[in-house]
Amino acid sequence: MVITMVLSNGGAIPNLAPIAHAQGAPVGAGFSLNAGDLRFIFRQIQIAQAHSAGGDLFGPGPNQVNELRFPHGLRTVDGTLNHLEAARTNFGASDQIFPRMTTPMFKPAETLPIDLDGPGPQNAGDPTSYTQLQGFVSDRQPRIISNLIADQTVRNPAAVAVAGNVDPDPLGTLPIGNVAPDAGLSAPFNSMFTFFGQFFD
Repeated sequence: MVITMVLSNGGAIPNLAPIAHAQGAPVGAGFSLNAGDLRFIFRQIQIAQAHSAGGDLFGPGPNQVNELRFPHGLRTVDGTLNHLEAARTNFGASDQIFPRMTTPMFKPAETLPIDLDGPGPQNAGDPTSYTQLQGFVSDRQPRIISNLIADQTVRNPAAVAVAGNVDPDPLGTLPIGNVAPDAGLSAPFNSMFTFFGQFFD
């Protein structure tokens, strides 16, 4: 195929650059749905619509979850009714107090820095603690545990132990393979696995 460009004076210059055409994937490759899949998805939407209109999610009706063991319907935004068993409908829902299994130990934090001084009950230089129920808590390293877990550099002794006798890259990052904790029997995962789980759980 040749495309010509028309100039303002009426002349034409042929454009001989080849045109790239999209290539079709082979039949059956990639994500595909059949009629049964679409019927299943549509039923989940009908269950969710009936529930959001004020109906009971669990029951014998055609647009209700009939069996506790099967994950029918769509999950609620606030996480309620993830568990349909009696006394468990709020498990994993938002605004629920986590039951404690041990005695809490809240560490003292740091004094309030000068740049946070302002009107209110706290002043610069006041001590802060995780036991307080209002105001600022001053802590320069609130995510130290998360950072240590995610740190795959030579600065983290745990990462050095896992990586073994390997050379780090110029920034000090160690090549730690994406291997499942059961010595590779299960499929490995990445951060998208976590995002997906946190959203749909």
